[in-house]
Amino acid sequence: MSSSSDLPATSEPAIVLIPNSEAVAKKIRYAIILLMPKLKIYLDTSVISAYYDDRQPERMKLTQNFWKQIRNYEIFVSSIVVAEIDKWDDPIRLKLKKLIKNLNILSVDNKNVIKLTKKYIREKIIPASQELDATHIAVAAVSNINTILSWNFKHMVRKKVKLGVNYINNLLGYDSIEIMTPAEFS
Repeated sequence: MSSSSDLPATSEPAIVLIPNSEAVAKKIRYAIILLMPKLKIYLDTSVISAYYDDRQPERMKLTQNFWKQIRNYEIFVSSIVVAEIDKWDDPIRLKLKKLIKNLNILSVDNKNVIKLTKKYIREKIIPASQELDATHIAVAAVSNINTILSWNFKHMVRKKVKLGVNYINNLLGYDSIEIMTPAEFS
């Protein structure tokens, strides 16, 4: 049986040669990137519709630029977005449906989503008249989504709403969520 005292004493450090160590480092970095979960992003209807809205060319361009990066993220919409798109007239409705056809669709028929929606309204973070906006935020929070993208400055992309939503989310055990425009995200 050998022991550590049987090893020859040396004062020189061991040198390990790794062939082409830069190539190995690149492979390790690539593997880490592959193993990292993609950022989860929820898109409300205002972002989907802005893709084709030539009445606001700057917003349309910013939305289209975001869309070019979409494969880098895990993208979600809800059944609310689908229902809102279904109300549009052809041909824009068909274009919007094609735009979201490969996205993850979340159901809002969930007791936790309903409860959180009502809490946002009861605490006056979102007006009662804008229940669908509160539901967009609630479904994202309940689904552990990191970021909401919206062009809705009146009821969603506002400092008061962001602070209030995250206060309620943290109080009820949900993670904080970023609410921003596609322009801020890029």
